[in-house]
Amino acid sequence: LGRSGLVQGGVWAGNRLYLTTLTGNLLAVGVTEEVEVVETFTETPPPEVANGSAVEDVERPIPEAPGVIWSYQVPERVKEFRSDDDGVVHALTVKNNLYTIEPDGTLRSSVDLDPGPFRLVNNWGNAGPVIWPKITSDGIVIVISNEDIVYGIDSTGNKIWEHEMQEEPHSRPPHTDLDVLYMVDTKGSLYAFDANGLKWQYQPEEAPYTAADLIMGSNGNLYYTITDRSKTYVVSVSPEGENLWTTQVKTQEIYDPVEITVDGRYVFLNDDAFDATTGELIEFDLPIEVSEFIPGSDGRTYLRSGHTVMEWHSNPDGFQLLQTEPWQHDTFDNFAPNGSAVDENQMIWLFYQGNFTSGYGTQLVWVTLDGEVKGSHFWDWSSQRLVM
Repeated sequence: LGRSGLVQGGVWAGNRLYLTTLTGNLLAVGVTEEVEVVETFTETPPPEVANGSAVEDVERPIPEAPGVIWSYQVPERVKEFRSDDDGVVHALTVKNNLYTIEPDGTLRSSVDLDPGPFRLVNNWGNAGPVIWPKITSDGIVIVISNEDIVYGIDSTGNKIWEHEMQEEPHSRPPHTDLDVLYMVDTKGSLYAFDANGLKWQYQPEEAPYTAADLIMGSNGNLYYTITDRSKTYVVSVSPEGENLWTTQVKTQEIYDPVEITVDGRYVFLNDDAFDATTGELIEFDLPIEVSEFIPGSDGRTYLRSGHTVMEWHSNPDGFQLLQTEPWQHDTFDNFAPNGSAVDENQMIWLFYQGNFTSGYGTQLVWVTLDGEVKGSHFWDWSSQRLVM
């Protein structure tokens, strides 16, 4: 971006694209609404004009086009930033200063987060993402820090409370519009913090270790998995910290987060399906082998068997499978998909990882329900962490 420097990252929110550069410049890009003033000439002048043509200034709208609405120079390099549909931008710098920018590009506040946010470690043992601070509606910033404490700080930088942690956080908290931060540590404890500090803590008894990320359903209930390395359980907890159910799983793929259908009826963990209300592990009598159950972003339920994704229904009459047309997956027969999804437009997304003709890496394939391959893209091994 010229003098603004190289683009570091971007976030789309509220019909605007927010960009940050390696020099710390933060920009809001959107549709500009401008007019230009042009001169028009009238061949026959009015009576008061003695000679020549009359000149008139006319405002003419400029065609809508992307443009920089505002820019703000952050004094340090931005580590991560976020924005919601309200247009307020929060930027966390490499020095752990949190800047809050108003929708018009002016600075609202700047606070020093000391100690800084906790940084997770990924599966390769490398430094992963930081745990983003929770900013409540009244401006209190809740920080899960890198010194085994969770604390609250106001807009002037005053620390108003802190809570000492016994174990490290397991993963990033689920995103929610509520003024509550939910987090789970590595030993299975689930916490809820608000602007006043710790609201409640839940400790399961069935197993001592957290296996996968904490997920929030549309009904506000919380779901995660715990394990003792021989048995694994899915746990459901209410927003008030009460256990709703704990069910042992059958699947061997226990380290993936659970997924919840849009209507909140089912909880999926790979090839296990649970009733979200009762926690019952549902036993389906199917003519095919299920690789994984998929909650479609279109509100429907799907499953994958090998390379094929198909829709299914469950009603009082039993299980109904809507057969999907197979697609030409010959080049992938040596690999099983690492994951799959169905978006709001009923497009199937399939992730493959392996040693392809183009090299070792990850292949993403888009397929329609009638078996038409719409496209594919390959990432080499160095970028597979981002994809997965």
